[in-house]
This record gives sequence, C-alpha cells and structure tokens, in this order.
Amino acid sequence: MGADILRDILRKNLQWIQDLIEDNMSLIRKLTGVDIEDFVYLIRWDGAGNLERWKLLLPDGSPVKIEQTMHQIGITKDYIILIDTAFIAGIEQVLNNPLPDIPDVERTFRELLENSDLPDSVVYLVRRCDLKAGQHPIYSQQEVPVLVKKLVIPMSSIHFLVDYENPEGKVTLHLAHTCAWPVAEWIRKYDLSAYPPHEPISSRVYSMVSNEMDIGRLGRYVIDGDRAEIVDSKIIYASPHTWGTGLYAYRERLSSRKQVAKIENIYWCSFGLWPEIMTKFLFELYKNYPYRAVSLKDLLDLSKQGVPSCLFRVETSSMLIIDSYEFPTGYIGSSPQFIPRSGSEDGSTDGYIICNVFTPQRSEYWIFDATNLKKAPLCKLSHPSLKFGFSIHTTWLPQIGHRQAGYNIPVKLDYQKEVGESSLEIQKLFEDEVYPYFK
Repeated sequence: MGADILRDILRKNLQWIQDLIEDNMSLIRKLTGVDIEDFVYLIRWDGAGNLERWKLLLPDGSPVKIEQTMHQIGITKDYIILIDTAFIAGIEQVLNNPLPDIPDVERTFRELLENSDLPDSVVYLVRRCDLKAGQHPIYSQQEVPVLVKKLVIPMSSIHFLVDYENPEGKVTLHLAHTCAWPVAEWIRKYDLSAYPPHEPISSRVYSMVSNEMDIGRLGRYVIDGDRAEIVDSKIIYASPHTWGTGLYAYRERLSSRKQVAKIENIYWCSFGLWPEIMTKFLFELYKNYPYRAVSLKDLLDLSKQGVPSCLFRVETSSMLIIDSYEFPTGYIGSSPQFIPRSGSEDGSTDGYIICNVFTPQRSEYWIFDATNLKKAPLCKLSHPSLKFGFSIHTTWLPQIGHRQAGYNIPVKLDYQKEVGESSLEIQKLFEDEVYPYFK
C-alpha cells in the first residue's frame, strides 16, 4: 500500500513538471536561444534531386504535434494520410535495464516512467493538390506551411491501409486496432507473471513481444476528406482470429503494374495469447482500458488456455472473415506476404501467402493457397542453417536484378566522419567488413 501511494505521488509530480515545461516553452526558448517548437514536416523526394518539404499546420495555425510515433504513411489519389500510431518510443525504452541487480527498483522505475499508449487514433489528412512549391532546405530556410485536417478515431492502431481511389473525396481507411497492446514493449528480465503468486517470467521468453490486453479489432472507415468526418464505418473482432492482429498482406500491384484502386481482400496474421508472456505490469497498466471488449477475468482465462496464432482473410466490402487457418499449439505465424500466381491477371486472391513460422523446433517458411487458407499450407520449407529472429515486415520481388537507379551516396563518404571518431575496433570493423562491399 505504501509503495502504491509513493508511486502515485511521484507520478503526479512528474506530470506536474512536464505540464510546467510545456506551459513555459516560450520562456525556455528565450533563455536558451533554441527553438524547440513542435513540428512535423512532410518530405517529398523524386529519387534524384534535393529533398522538398512542407511544415504541417492545423487550421488554427498551430503545428501538428505527434504524441507517440508516425509509423506509416498512406497515399490515395488526392490525399496523404498520417496517423499518430500506438508505437511509443521514449525514455522507458532507453532505460531498459539500469539496475540489473535490483529488480524491485527496476520495476518501480518502469512503473513511474511508462504510460499506456493513447486510446485513440489521431488521423491527419493532407490534400495532395496543396503540395506545390515546397521548401528545399539545402538552399532555403524559408519554410512552406500547408494546412491539414485532423480526425480522431476511437481505439488505437499501429498499421493501416488505404484504397488508392477516393471517389468524391471519400477516403477508405482500413485500420488494425491494437487494443491495449503496447507493441513497442518487450518482456523484461524483472517482469512477473500476471497469475498469482506472480512468479518471475521464464527466461526463455525474455525480449519477446507482450500479450495484447484486450482483443484486437479491424475497422473500415469511409472518411469525407474535405470535412475530416467519418461517413461510414464497420468494426469487427472474433476469437481466436483477432487476438494480436497487426501484420497484413494484400495484392499491391496489378498485372499492369498499376496501383490497386480498391483493396478487396486483406490477409492478416494474429499473434494469439500465451500464458508465459502475460505480465503483471501490463495487466495492471491496461486494467482500465476504456474500450474493453473482453473482461479481465476472461482475458486471464483465455491466456492460460492459450489462443492460437492465426492467418485469415477479410473481405473488405462485407468486413467478414471469409477464410482462416489456426497454427498448431506452440507455433507463431508472422510476416505474411502475398505472391501473385504465375500468369495471374488481377484477382485479389489469385496467388499465394508465404509466412515466417516459428515452430518449437526450428524456423520455417509456410506457403498457403491464397484462395483456400483452411486447407493448410501447400508446403513447409526449412533448412538447418535457417534461423531467423522475430520478424515483422516483408516485401516480394518478381525477379532479382542489378540496381537501376543512378542516385548513390558512397557508404564510406557517408559514414567515415563518425567512424573516424569511434574506437579502433569500430574503425577496423568498417574497414574490413563494411566498406569493401560498397565500393
């Protein structure tokens, strides 16, 4: 009880200090001579010339302020979509293990420094027609502002997709809502199990991503770009499919190599629920999550039973899960990637899904028929030397060829100033293992 009271007092004081600093930014700027105003720049590059940028401002003239991180950019025919996503990077990540011999103190530090992610998704819409002559910082210090529209969507998110076509200014946004799931977090050595008697977490899951503390949702939103208002929405969730949903795949290019105008089917991978990584810290941090769909008791019960990792397909027009595959107990599917079938034209399911799969014995690649996931994988690939760590994003190329772009910054020219100021060990590493491969 005494420790809880102390934590509350320290948290309130830390928040008071932060509020005081924000309220006196103008005074701090005058005293230090440093401009520390919030800013977000949208940067454009044509692949050859100098960078061009615009400073993003809200309609009242204030700068856009990112509270967490901007993990993605979405592009439609007429708009650029930015979202303040629930991927927090801060001092609590830097101070990962400051006092390794005093776990109780480390836990207290973490509880003081770390907050849950924002419960909502803050969306910014930029009209592409407003991005005309921007600032080129290499030869001009005159900033070029552009106004953006702001929209708040309930429930946080980390990954999203947008349809390229936006008829009549209506933008279709597909969101993976990571509900009470701090995806930038990992299991620490001093973490305790959420289950009484709260024993230390097993060492075999150190550094793993944590469990989601509520079931994830998938949302499709139609947004009026001019008014920054939602005109239609559909949100779904289902167990076991959407526990820890975040990584996706879809057919990104047509046979003509054109952008897909409307995303018809999205393949999602979910993480599942695992008893070994249900931590007391995160359970307590999110116990008052405002959009909770699964009770805390049911959350603990489901995690203890185990919820399988899944690969499934959502038809975006109906927002129904049309097809799915549940990985066996102890297996995790990750990094889904769509590969068009040879000779395929434009079908959004005419191809294959390849996943990285972590099995209890080894690392494997599994290949599924994109039209029939439930049939189980067509093949499983492995090799004694294939050992990959936890993987996230992927890409696919129809063929591998020589680099065609003429733009190039020599690696040694780019790095040598910093390398030259580093230790002899680092200098030797670059001279022997890096520079020879980038001549």
